[in-house]
Amino acid sequence: MITEGLRSNAHTAPSRVLRGRTLLNVFEEIGSFVFHGSPKRFDLIKPHQSFNRDRASGEAIADGGPSISATSEADVAIFCALVSAKRRDVGPCRAGFNRSGRDPQFRATRNLLDAARRADAVGFVYVLRRCWFVPHVGCEFRAIQPVWPHAVVSVHSCDLPPDIQIIEMDEP
Repeated sequence: MITEGLRSNAHTAPSRVLRGRTLLNVFEEIGSFVFHGSPKRFDLIKPHQSFNRDRASGEAIADGGPSISATSEADVAIFCALVSAKRRDVGPCRAGFNRSGRDPQFRATRNLLDAARRADAVGFVYVLRRCWFVPHVGCEFRAIQPVWPHAVVSVHSCDLPPDIQIIEMDEP
């Protein structure tokens, strides 16, 4: 049942972890939620400092102040939960996405994507009420206060978005 494990009280953590991309697509269609993907399980999501990497120097540059980043698109959160999570495990790698049309275009180095596609790969997508966030850039939203998830959905390699482009380390 879709509502299993959900709480109406915004200050109570979900009691169960729900599974799958199909469920996230239902929340996406409702339109009143945003998503945060992570390899870690949390009860309360707290703001932290985000960084972007300067393409020329490779230097990490702070992206605004501490906040919680979320997206209106479930596939982006799934990608972040599974692919970005593996960066520490595989050595030198790169991953990202951009929007050149209606749907995001995902890319990752082969070692990173292979790790995300392992049968034991698992991540978590937090379903968060959109009203607690403000639009940032594109499909990204930000909140500066801690947020209790409406639901937590576990995602696995079978939930990855299709057609992730394999890139080399030196590609943009």
